[in-house]
Parts: sequence; C-alpha cells; structure tokens
Amino acid sequence: MVGRCRQLEIRENIALTNVADVSPGKGNDPIAQQEAIEEAIVQLADGLARIELAQQQDNFLLAHSVAGELAKVACQLGLSLLARVAGDLADCAEYGDMVCFHAVATRLSRVGEASLAAVIDRVVSNG
Repeated sequence: MVGRCRQLEIRENIALTNVADVSPGKGNDPIAQQEAIEEAIVQLADGLARIELAQQQDNFLLAHSVAGELAKVACQLGLSLLARVAGDLADCAEYGDMVCFHAVATRLSRVGEASLAAVIDRVVSNG
C-alpha cells in the first residue's frame, strides 16, 4: 500500500449494563437512570472540550485533572477505550512529555468523538 493512507477505525464497545455505577442510589427507576446517563454524556462532552483547551494552552495540570475525571466517567459508561486513552493522557501530562501529550490528546479527541456518538446512538435507540 505504498502511497495510500487509510484511517484507523475507532470502535467503542459500550457496556451500559452497569447503570448502577452511573446512577448510584437511583435504584431501578428507568427515568432516573436515563437522566444519570444523559448527565454522564454531558460530562464527557464537557471534559473533551476542556482537554482541547488544555492542549491549546499546553496546560498539563488541567489536562491531568480533566483526563482523570474523563477516565472515571468513561469507565462508568463502559467506554473502556476512551477510559484507557484518557488515562494515557493523564500519564503524559503528569510526566510533562509535550510530544506524547499532544499526540495522545489528539487521539483522545478522535476516540472521544467516536465514543460519544456511539453512546448517544445507543441511548437514543434504547430510549
């Protein structure tokens, strides 16, 4: 394949089966669970925007903090790929590796967009 590039596919396996992690104390109330999942989606979108800002400003401290939060919410939604890449970014930020930081932040942006789209599609199709 000389001279030809292809984009890597990003597929996220979504495990919304453990809704209790997203909505502790909500019991089996489907409306409360749906609201908790929607709030988690908003948190992911906000976190991704904040990571982009941190990347633009080369702000390791902000990126480290937000990436940790993002990884936690992603885990709660069963977005293991997103959680792993967010954890990788937190590590890059902690060690102050500028090249790694920008590369992983860019990957997190791509994976995050794909993961958000997948989870929203899943929620809409189940809702």
